[in-house]
Amino acid sequence: MFGVSASSSNRGIGGMRAAWLRLLAILALVVGRAQLCVGDDGRSGVGFECSPSSPCVHLVAHSHMDPGWRSTFDSYVSGSGNAIHRSAVLACARDPSRRFTFGDASFLVRWLESEGGDAPPGNCAYVPPPRHEKNDPCGGTWLDLFRALIRERRVDVVGGGWVSHDEALTPLHLAAAQFDEGVSSLSTLIGDETWRPSVAWQIDPFGHGAYTPELLAHLGYTHVVVNRVPRGTRREMVRRREREFRWGYGVDSRTVVAHLLRRHYNVPPALDFKGNAVVDWGHASAVLEAEARASFEGLRRGSVRSMMLVGDDFRFQDAGSTFGAWEDLLGRVGGVGTMVPSGTGRRAGSPRRLKKSAFRFIWSTPSEYFALSAADRGDADTLPKRQGSFLPYADNWPVSENTWVGSYVHRRELKRWVMASATAALDAGSLAALANVATKKATAVKISDAARAAYLGLHHDAITGTCTTPVSDDFMRWADKGEAMSRSVTGDAAVSALGCASSSVGGTGARGKDDGPARLLRPGDGVAVHNPTGWMLPYAEVRLLTGRRVDVVDARDGRRVPTQERRASPGTTFAPGMRKSRDDEEGLLDVVVALTDLPPLGLVRLVAVARAEHADDDRRAAKTPRRDPPVTFESDGAVALGGAKMSIASITSPADERFGDGPYVSRSGVWHVVPVILGAAVCFVNVTIAAWVTMRAMGRRRGGQSARRRPRGLLDGTSSPLKSKARPRGGARTSWSAMFASRAVRKHGRYVSLAERSTASKPLSKRVARRFAAPIAVGVILVFVTHSTAMVSDATHAAVVRGGYHSGAWIGGVVAVANAVRNKGKGTIGGAVVSAVVSASVAFLTLSRAPSLSFRTLVGHGLIAPRCFAGDVYTECIARFGAVADRTLPSAALTVRERVLGPWPLEVEWTALAPEDVEIVARVSPSTQPARGLRVDDGVGVIAHAWSSSRGWSTAANQVPSGGFVSLASDTKADSIGIVFSPGSAATSVAHLGGGAQLGVHRQASNDDGHGLGASRNALTDEYPGTLSFRVASGAPSQLRRLAAENARPPVAVSIHGGSTSTCERAEWSPMDEPMPAHVEVLAVSSRVPVGWTGGGDGSLSGCPLWFRVRDIRDVDLRARDVDETDTGVGSLEGSLGSMGRIYMQPESLRPGEIGYVLVQRRCER
Repeated sequence: MFGVSASSSNRGIGGMRAAWLRLLAILALVVGRAQLCVGDDGRSGVGFECSPSSPCVHLVAHSHMDPGWRSTFDSYVSGSGNAIHRSAVLACARDPSRRFTFGDASFLVRWLESEGGDAPPGNCAYVPPPRHEKNDPCGGTWLDLFRALIRERRVDVVGGGWVSHDEALTPLHLAAAQFDEGVSSLSTLIGDETWRPSVAWQIDPFGHGAYTPELLAHLGYTHVVVNRVPRGTRREMVRRREREFRWGYGVDSRTVVAHLLRRHYNVPPALDFKGNAVVDWGHASAVLEAEARASFEGLRRGSVRSMMLVGDDFRFQDAGSTFGAWEDLLGRVGGVGTMVPSGTGRRAGSPRRLKKSAFRFIWSTPSEYFALSAADRGDADTLPKRQGSFLPYADNWPVSENTWVGSYVHRRELKRWVMASATAALDAGSLAALANVATKKATAVKISDAARAAYLGLHHDAITGTCTTPVSDDFMRWADKGEAMSRSVTGDAAVSALGCASSSVGGTGARGKDDGPARLLRPGDGVAVHNPTGWMLPYAEVRLLTGRRVDVVDARDGRRVPTQERRASPGTTFAPGMRKSRDDEEGLLDVVVALTDLPPLGLVRLVAVARAEHADDDRRAAKTPRRDPPVTFESDGAVALGGAKMSIASITSPADERFGDGPYVSRSGVWHVVPVILGAAVCFVNVTIAAWVTMRAMGRRRGGQSARRRPRGLLDGTSSPLKSKARPRGGARTSWSAMFASRAVRKHGRYVSLAERSTASKPLSKRVARRFAAPIAVGVILVFVTHSTAMVSDATHAAVVRGGYHSGAWIGGVVAVANAVRNKGKGTIGGAVVSAVVSASVAFLTLSRAPSLSFRTLVGHGLIAPRCFAGDVYTECIARFGAVADRTLPSAALTVRERVLGPWPLEVEWTALAPEDVEIVARVSPSTQPARGLRVDDGVGVIAHAWSSSRGWSTAANQVPSGGFVSLASDTKADSIGIVFSPGSAATSVAHLGGGAQLGVHRQASNDDGHGLGASRNALTDEYPGTLSFRVASGAPSQLRRLAAENARPPVAVSIHGGSTSTCERAEWSPMDEPMPAHVEVLAVSSRVPVGWTGGGDGSLSGCPLWFRVRDIRDVDLRARDVDETDTGVGSLEGSLGSMGRIYMQPESLRPGEIGYVLVQRRCER
């Protein structure tokens, strides 16, 4: 009817169908976009389709809080810690788009336990996310509000350890223990025992250890954020786009995905919004754009997401203002997908915005960033893989002079206290679980309190000594408190396991309120000795305090055990003002008791009996000199023992932050004398110029024949012929410009003839020697003054090096005056500059050939003849080096002990006290031939370490943490001399030097290094002597690791008052029928589900289950064989643990170097 043709009708129908299809596509796109742009939490940009043209930047708001640095832990908690937690929680509750990330547990747990039961303030406003049930937790408590924000993922907790431990100094078993305590405390407060963090947060420790990925994977972490890696490594990883990588120990080891921060964890000052300060929005937007671009540097190509940290130390005290300022800035820069402040109604494109940004900024958390990145990336195997450690850490150029290895040695006494306390807490918790008393509420509280106090010292500003002296003393108090509570827990467990009627044990409270160390005061007193290792110990020693009229008897057989009175610490000789040991008691004997056959993870009871009358003769026999001392003292001060040679020396640094050593940084000997060289060079130039000007003013070069004297060359006293003072012919006085102009037009032949006449006047060698004799002398003098013990005393040496520029000025001035008098003032500016350059070059080149320029043996101060004493337990020889009575000069004492019972490695103990700006080091080398390299324990395996110029020219750049042991060998496949450290000495600095190992003993570095500590020199001094104790043994790395494991967990003795034979059912107790295999080390035992356990066996838990954390200590190189027989499975543990119940393993088997869990379904006993 309308005259439409068939063809046009078909076209109309087709067009209508296309239109409908387009409409449906548009509707689907709109709905999809709406779902992508707004997530369930109401944030704009979350889930948005990020693209290379519009990449997303995840803003992670955080506040880095150190539990002790410039101030003590308690001061930080009351001063800002609790305020930050309150403010951040309130800010996130008011806006569902906001996110905040808490790191570690110490501050958070402290706040929730102290204020969690209180009600939030009246201005608390909770805005629920869209499509969530509205339930206002502000009407409850802080804990209710915090739990709600955790469930909604507005607040995230990363790390989870009690502290952010130092990875270079903390042993693997203690690092795992502090994670256990932190995560278990948090899961209890959160109200979900299955809660576990998935992201580790190691953004401030000074480098990252090789064992970290293996440990984190064992604990169930999938990702880790790291920061402090060596400067060169960071640049390489950025260049190769490897800032996100799979990190593992070996080729086929377990891995975690690591994210390296592009820059430090803070924001630039322009973005550090605090309070109501006026903000330059234009500058802030430019800085934000630069930071956003930097956050993508080093990520793999095509990355559409990056993570940018927003915060700094103790930030967000007023979180509402800080969030508001950031949201205002983000609203100004705009960009589709940018988070818009809630309730403002502004969108990207608002007239108030600045230049539009191509980035989409989203408040986020590390967990959310990694989850979305994994979805974008797909398989994590596509990431590059890295192995090994990131040690030592160096933050600036040149890396040779900015290596952070000073913390390996600084405040060694604090390190000893922290290690002793943390080890005691771990052993106490393990024994309580084995004795089935850890599940009691009162005991569980004591275990937790002891662990928290003890593990606080593992923080990266505590065990490293990078804190002020008042803070260091506070960490010692925490360590003392933790050790005392641990003794109480150990005593309770021992009483229960041995079936003793008495429950009165030593160590019932903090220091001053407990009985202190185990003691046997009167007949009938008892002591329980605990072996915390899973092996039978054929020989062990414990330290007791005993009465003067009692003997110590082994309750197993009634025999008297060998005892020997300990001599006073050598440190008290040269440091009479040092703090007395916690074990010093009036009227008691401090003795060492030798025991044999300690059962694995078990207990042995000792009893005090009245001493027989003839026993006094045995006491006096301990002072009888030994005829064959185990040590030989040579004339040059070297000490020979056990196939090794040792010496002790000091290294002095200037009192200057740019060139001196501090708690963080160690520098080279060349760098130490740079101020002296510069001072000498500058003063030499100045004095030479002054002499030249003075002689000119006195008219030494007037007109006449002298004026027409031929120009003299550089080697004859002037810098160049053009600067000769000869006037043009005729003798007329002209201006300086006329003189230079006339010379400029002279014929070239004239200069040639003058040069020929000058050269022919005297031999070149004589003129060179005459001109450069003085500067060369300056260089030689500097070398002798700063290096030769024969030329100057240590006092002069220290004065010159510490004086820096001033010392150099005196040297340069004297030499310059002598030079001017010799030359009668004929020197010139050019000659002086050349002389200074030559003197500096000679000194630098000469000194650079000695990597330890300031290494000065302490024998120069004198060696007090060693004295040896024999006893029932060991023979010990003691010698003292250095200025024993003068605290301004280095002092050291050496104690060597040889055990009486059987072949046992020699024990060496260096105790030293360094004066200000001095480090005392010990060198150990093989007696026969130099060691071509070292093998150093890295927590899982060993690394081959040798001096390498690729690391840097300084000793510091070639230092690494020692771990539990170091071996020296000329042939890496043969057994070698091993240095196995005691717990308080583990992880000192070690470098391959002089054909052996150089070890740090004590350090008195009083410069701040410019790294933020900001304390006066007096606040950085360490008044306590440091002790480095180790055993000299031989064997393969696996044998040395076994010895190191035994050394790291020495036997523990606790008092059981009234624990005599009549009051205890058992004289010996062990939960195991057989010891663990020789290659399996028990790291910890727990009766609660540990971090990282995902279930095993039939998935059910019955009875009184126990979890054993174990490690295969065999050489990691065995993995290369890829043979099943090398794995440790359930079958190899049946003999040891099978008697307690059915066992399961996670993973199902352990390869050499791996860590795992063994679950024992133990039957409960009444």
